Amino acid sequence: MLLFEKMLFDRVINLLSQIKDEINVACERDQHLLRAMLYELLILLNRSTSIPEDKPAITDNTESRHLKTFVDLVKTNYIENRNIGHYADQICITSNYLNKIVRQALGISPKKYIDQKIVQESCRLLLYTSQSISEIADKLHFNSSSYFIRFFTKNTGSTPLDYRRKINS
Repeated sequence: MLLFEKMLFDRVINLLSQIKDEINVACERDQHLLRAMLYELLILLNRSTSIPEDKPAITDNTESRHLKTFVDLVKTNYIENRNIGHYADQICITSNYLNKIVRQALGISPKKYIDQKIVQESCRLLLYTSQSISEIADKLHFNSSSYFIRFFTKNTGSTPLDYRRKINS
């Protein structure tokens, strides 16, 4: 677990403890405090599952337009299509050129960017649904649940089941 993730996790746990204490002694005047603490919790949970989008300042040049098109295409198609060549073809550029502009702008490869989107959606499904690992793997178009588990473990450091247990405990 990265230091930032550990700090965020500790902060969420502390906030949950405070919310529990507040509920146990709640009275009419404490509703606003409880609402504020719940709002903070939602913000922290959103931060923990979101990918920082290091978008460069958009200028009116070809590379920026291609990058924006790539990011928009990935947002709508990442579950169905993870092939870099597909996105390059949609933008009418080569895969190598797409790799170059994405690396320059975001600091990661297009493949890694797509993988991060899949991990983000996986975490969201594990956190907010009761779907089985197999159902999530199927929903995210993995060939098998074992491949999904390997993919998730490689990208997060824990299995989907361990992630769900850790979040729910």
